[in-house]
Amino acid sequence: MPGKGYKQFLRLNNALRILKSGPDFFELLLAQIASAQQEIHAQFYIFQLDEIGLKVLAALQQAAQRGVKVFLLLDDFGSKRFSVHVMEKCLSLNMEIKWYSPVKFPFGIGKRLHHKIVVIDHKWALCGGMNVSDAYAGTGNFKNKHWLDFVVLAEGMVVLDLLKVCHKYWAGFSLKKNRNIKHVNVTKQEGFTQTAGVLQNNWLARKKYIAAYYFSELRKSKQEIIIINSYFLPSLHYRRMLVKAAKRGVQVKIILSGKSDVWIMKQAIKFIYSELLNAGVQLYEWHSSVLHAKVALFDTNSLTIGSYNLNHLSQFSSIETNLVITDAKAYQDLKLLIDQEVLPNCTHISGTQLLQKSNRLSHFFQYLSFTIVVAMFRLYQRMMYHKNNS
Repeated sequence: MPGKGYKQFLRLNNALRILKSGPDFFELLLAQIASAQQEIHAQFYIFQLDEIGLKVLAALQQAAQRGVKVFLLLDDFGSKRFSVHVMEKCLSLNMEIKWYSPVKFPFGIGKRLHHKIVVIDHKWALCGGMNVSDAYAGTGNFKNKHWLDFVVLAEGMVVLDLLKVCHKYWAGFSLKKNRNIKHVNVTKQEGFTQTAGVLQNNWLARKKYIAAYYFSELRKSKQEIIIINSYFLPSLHYRRMLVKAAKRGVQVKIILSGKSDVWIMKQAIKFIYSELLNAGVQLYEWHSSVLHAKVALFDTNSLTIGSYNLNHLSQFSSIETNLVITDAKAYQDLKLLIDQEVLPNCTHISGTQLLQKSNRLSHFFQYLSFTIVVAMFRLYQRMMYHKNNS
């Protein structure tokens, strides 16, 4: 890893906006797709053909019909294949669709593309944790109870870096994949004053920059760390850094999901509660809906939002992309949103409360869940490593 670490990817001249999941975000996304004139790159782990998914797909099809180049890359495991009828319609409109890393059962799951990225006309982009599904839009069966997540809407220099990421995974490792990006000009506009960078984690390709960002910020933080994470099962190294930060006086807040779409994962996460609480870490659970966000804030001017979970799967097995922002205003905007709209709907977990709700049987199930989940993650990593080197 280069000596500069993640800082080599930071770019000046950006305008950034942080939004929560819900219908307002998807209305904005649909409007941006409707206004596209040249090219749309969209990459998602999950793209469901439910109420919102059909609306987004229709908007992409309409864009293709009016001559916009549309490139939709979906993970083959996370996104079920579209019906033949839908595929034929997309192809007839010259809308290009690919599935990343086709799954070959029973043992060929392979490396997964965990992206949630959209780039439109080389000038507008989003990067965050939201897939295309009613669960994030608050539509269909999830009306008024959408999952909690965040995205960054970006204009400026980081858009080109996100475009490079899209080109790379669309074209594979072709030497020609980024040949046109260097000719795209981004005009500096008034208000484009924020600093941000695109970080990737792809362990098999020796890209470990999101992990490097977390390690760096956890080590040097002096005042405050806020982590919102859906599938929070950090390695021992991560946990030790969190514990050390809390013991040196840093206020460490971790917001987790009180309701989970993966029961065994929730039980495994609960197994490490006591370790963190004993060190002085503050734990909160969001109960209004499922929490799916992957967000972290450090010391008043540094934050990251993207697809990276603090667990073995994101660190060693999946392809992840995050935006890191070093800007005091963006930090304060997100901190205010968390203080006003997230924490008031959370339950603070204390050591006393944990003891009252715990018994030998529940502790055993949590230990067993933790052991099984960690073993599964490590087995998956080993299988991918051997497949990549065979």
